[in-house]
Amino acid sequence: MDFTSLNSRLVCLEDEPFIFQLYASRWVEHLENWGWNLEQQEKFLRFQFQAQQHSYQFKFPDREHRIVLKANQPIGNILIISNANYICLADIALLPCYRNQGIGTLLIRNLLTEAANSRKPVHLQVERLNPAIHLYERLGFLKTEDTGTHFIMEWSSCEI
Repeated sequence: MDFTSLNSRLVCLEDEPFIFQLYASRWVEHLENWGWNLEQQEKFLRFQFQAQQHSYQFKFPDREHRIVLKANQPIGNILIISNANYICLADIALLPCYRNQGIGTLLIRNLLTEAANSRKPVHLQVERLNPAIHLYERLGFLKTEDTGTHFIMEWSSCEI
């Protein structure tokens, strides 16, 4: 994978259709098993997406939400929440055709470098069945809590 054409920019209002498409792409496998028609799937996805977006806006008004670009075309997003004590990787997603190519690893490593330079740990929450857990573990994240549905994970530069 040629990473030289990768960059990012802050999200703008015009990005909402892309962010919804990205959000919906993560639900494809689940929805296929539920037996819903397309209209039901669309309503569910719109409702869930709007709830997530409102939650982020309310809870994290100072978040950094970026669109990941390859050759200036949107391929993913990354949502970072920082405070004085830690950095939270709140969301990272790529379109299906760009997954498993090292792009997510590169984005997370860049975040870990930033965290190490600012001497902050990085936190994240991941669904228990999400295969990305293996990526996070390879990058040095440790499971610190099990909520029953998610793992809370943390990376600290002193653990390397």
